[in-house]
Amino acid sequence: SSRVVRLVPYQGCVLAAFADGVVKVFDASGKEQFSHGPLGEHTTNTAVALVRQPHANKDVLLCGQEYGYITAYDIPDFRPRGTFTTGYEGDISAIIDMGSDGIFATFGLSGDVVLWRWERAG
Repeated sequence: SSRVVRLVPYQGCVLAAFADGVVKVFDASGKEQFSHGPLGEHTTNTAVALVRQPHANKDVLLCGQEYGYITAYDIPDFRPRGTFTTGYEGDISAIIDMGSDGIFATFGLSGDVVLWRWERAG
C-alpha cells in the first residue's frame, strides 16, 4: 500500500490521495466507498486540491504529479477533465484555490509558481 499524500474533506466523506496515483473515498465511518486509479499516465500524486470551476459550477479535484503534471477530475463522478503541465520539470508540491474568479496556483519543487484561470468553454 502506498503512502497517503493528502486527505481532503468532501460532502461528509474524505478523499484520500495516495502517492501511487490512487484516490479513494471513505465515508464518515471510515468505510471505503470508491477507489480510482492509477489511470493512464496518472500514476503519482504529489499534491492534491479541491477547487471550484466557476463557469460549470463544478468541483474539480486537481492531482499534482511528478514532472510538473496535473490531472483534473470532475467530482463526485471522477470524470477525467484532462491533464496539463506547468512547463517546469519539478514535482508539484502544492495546489491552492485562490477563491476568486476561478484562479488557482500550483507550486513546484523546482521553485516554480504558476497562476491559472479557468476559461469558459467554446
